[in-house]
Amino acid sequence: FFSSRRRHTRFKCDWSSDVCSSDLNKINEIDNSTDFPANFKISDNFTLGMLVHQQGHIVKDTVLPDGAYSKQKLVNNLSALAINILEPIYKELGPCKQQGSGIWQITSGLRNEKTGSDHNKGCAVDIQLVTRNIDEQYELCKKLEKMLPYHKILFEYRNKGTSNWIHISYVSSGRMGLCSTMIDDKIRSEEHTSELQSHLNLV
Repeated sequence: FFSSRRRHTRFKCDWSSDVCSSDLNKINEIDNSTDFPANFKISDNFTLGMLVHQQGHIVKDTVLPDGAYSKQKLVNNLSALAINILEPIYKELGPCKQQGSGIWQITSGLRNEKTGSDHNKGCAVDIQLVTRNIDEQYELCKKLEKMLPYHKILFEYRNKGTSNWIHISYVSSGRMGLCSTMIDDKIRSEEHTSELQSHLNLV
């Protein structure tokens, strides 16, 4: 898998600058809310529960290494993630398994940990095809790299590929545009991530 960095245009509009009225309405709705149930809509096709409650987590004020995160800030981050990452995937692949049926599923969203992971900030989601076929997931990674305004895309797998998923993070500004392969929790160097066969032979 190509290890690359590039700049991206944003799906819809940029939360940090050219914010459209629908996004402003959602930000205002979240900022003025204190209760965030599982059915709280964070985008046209995704609810909060799909990124939080279904993985056994909750939305709560928290302090992470880079500062404090209120419930509202976390939900705003999750909403931006849904609008800019999950909605384009929905348009490309159709509904996810959490929506009743589909060829892909969300396996992790917000986590209640104290590390600096983008998951704990509401800025990352892990997805996978329901087949979990490593070749199909690799091809999906290549497609997503071209169509999403990502901060990071990591094709992650463990145990020689028997466990594999796609990690995607989004931030409104300062995006790294890092796209790489992570094997057993370690990012491979560019020379080892250029082709699928390379990392299949390395594990």
